[in-house]
Amino acid sequence: MSIDSSSLPLAGITTPATGHDIRTRAAGQHENVAGQPRATSTNKSDVTLSRLTNMIRSDDSQDIDYARVARIRTALQAGELPVEPEKIANALLRDIFQF
Repeated sequence: MSIDSSSLPLAGITTPATGHDIRTRAAGQHENVAGQPRATSTNKSDVTLSRLTNMIRSDDSQDIDYARVARIRTALQAGELPVEPEKIANALLRDIFQF
């Protein structure tokens, strides 16, 4: 069984839009239907952070050893820190399957 395409009407898109046409339409999306620029809102929103968020922002417990991070970063950039993918993969798998 086959479909006879000669009897089907050819309607719809006749040529695809070029990249320029798409960019032109996208660039004009800031205009309203009449071609006039849309009014932009200058309203500002007031945001209140939760108590937990404020505690996190003001946390000074020094959980991260920034000096060690800097030493590791420097060693990686200098190529002095050996990266062992097998060790990393094994540690990740142990962590994943640890209940």
